[in-house]
Amino acid sequence: MASASVSTVDSPFEPVKVGPLTLRNRFIKSGANEAMCVDGRPSKALVEHHRDLAERGGGMTTVAYMAVAPEGRTLPNQVWMRPDILPDLKVLTAAVHQAVATREPDVRFGEMYFREYSRIIRAAVNIPLAYLGGVKSLANATQAIADGFDCVVLARALLHDPDLVNKLRSGELTRSGCDNCNGCVAYIYHPAGTRCVWRPPNDPALNRIAASAISR
Repeated sequence: MASASVSTVDSPFEPVKVGPLTLRNRFIKSGANEAMCVDGRPSKALVEHHRDLAERGGGMTTVAYMAVAPEGRTLPNQVWMRPDILPDLKVLTAAVHQAVATREPDVRFGEMYFREYSRIIRAAVNIPLAYLGGVKSLANATQAIADGFDCVVLARALLHDPDLVNKLRSGELTRSGCDNCNGCVAYIYHPAGTRCVWRPPNDPALNRIAASAISR
């Protein structure tokens, strides 16, 4: 997450410096799924959309829903990052920069991304809390407990390896092998249900049988 010094101005129209970037004002267009892509690359419509936003005065426009792998897409034509789309991205970037705004591709990930805010909540309430937000390693699971959280919530890491907890306990692993490709999310819409794309496929037949009809 980018950081900036504490603001001492009263107007959202004042420029602000964020890391190496200087925004002409403090209005940022949030990431959204515009569905303006073709064959996994930005379309002319997407370029014109963000050019228009920049020309009309925004400080930053965010191009979101850019998957790091084709399996991570939630729509068939969604942009995914690869060398051959660089010309399209350069056209998009140039169009926005010419309009004196700044473009930020929203493809970041880091562990413990909610830690700062979660610690504030932890300090403010006296109830059991579990930490959720990008824990993939034993070190960060331990850190969450040290921060005062009662439990650690995992999602993708356990989809990738259901035996992860045992492997962390035994020392076989110190961190999950999940690469955050987000391919599992696309399988929400699959007949066989959500799965890690690096594991064997689910049996779709089991997803058509009521739980009460199965006996172990």
